[in-house]
Amino acid sequence: MLDSVYRNLHLIITTVPGENKTDEHYGSSFWDSDYDIHLNNDVRKELIISSLKSQISRYEKE
Repeated sequence: MLDSVYRNLHLIITTVPGENKTDEHYGSSFWDSDYDIHLNNDVRKELIISSLKSQISRYEKE
């Protein structure tokens, strides 16, 4: 079971929203700003945390 959770988290992290044809919301939205040179590290960190929390709460049920 734990291995399944790890695999799903890996997929969430490495998938861009819209890439999954069956669910356009699946994936991490922080990829949209991956190459934005105007973001500082603190803002980028918050984007990553926020995106992952949202996706985990949506796709990883207890």
